[in-house]
Amino acid sequence: MLEPHLFSREGRNLFGLHFAAQGRPKDFAVVFCNAFGKEFVIARTHLSRFCRELAARGIGAYRFDYLGYGDSEGDFADASFSTMCHDLEAAIAEARRRCGVEKVVVAGLRFGALVAEAVASRRAEIAGLVLWAPTLPVWDYFYDAMRQTISMQTGMLGKIALTRDQIVENVLADRPSHAEGYDLACTDEGFRLGAPMIRELQAYGPADVTRGLAARTLLVHVAKRPEPALPQAIAEHAELLAGRGVPLEVDHAVERALPWQHEALYTGDAPALFERTLRWLGA
Repeated sequence: MLEPHLFSREGRNLFGLHFAAQGRPKDFAVVFCNAFGKEFVIARTHLSRFCRELAARGIGAYRFDYLGYGDSEGDFADASFSTMCHDLEAAIAEARRRCGVEKVVVAGLRFGALVAEAVASRRAEIAGLVLWAPTLPVWDYFYDAMRQTISMQTGMLGKIALTRDQIVENVLADRPSHAEGYDLACTDEGFRLGAPMIRELQAYGPADVTRGLAARTLLVHVAKRPEPALPQAIAEHAELLAGRGVPLEVDHAVERALPWQHEALYTGDAPALFERTLRWLGA
């Protein structure tokens, strides 16, 4: 059974979806953290499909929209790494109440994997952590999300009026980034940039954010073809977690289409990623 609803965090309404466990429910639920910007929009169907799969196997599942995203209140520019972490903590409480469980596994896709990891590092009651294709290094990922701004300027203005660095400086100084009537302070697909997010991601340090993580963890790198080794940033992150004694499994999943990208052929499924995660969950 699917239960859409609103839940409150500090007076703001966030949108949640509870996928009720079928048959004899297990003693834990899975809470999903979606990605950032346009990847969030693309991946919603994939996350809901996996939630349905979990529910069919007796595992309650929960998906939610961050402040400023999807059907939740607020503006996208209001969202920051901190607010997304607070949203997840509120979603965990709501999921535990609706699913009738104490134990929760938190799963995150792309940027959502970093949110999930940060919250799991400070919440000892989280029983497990699933990291799907985390966006590391995080500032490089965010900076790359602005690349289309440059292409947009070239196509519309015939020149580059503002570089990405200039746009970032303007946002941090609360100055506009206007050129010939266009607001250039945005990511790909027009998501407006906010100063709190930029400040936090510029200061992001995996070694600090993940301090205290002890939950059993699955990290899955996702690609369209087999790769001989993990990307350097992912490998270094896995080494960091393993060095701290985190019970860690690392794997690859090869998918015909990446669940966070627009593809020539639409799919709402990620069979290799789903199957690897189900096995880790014991479902």
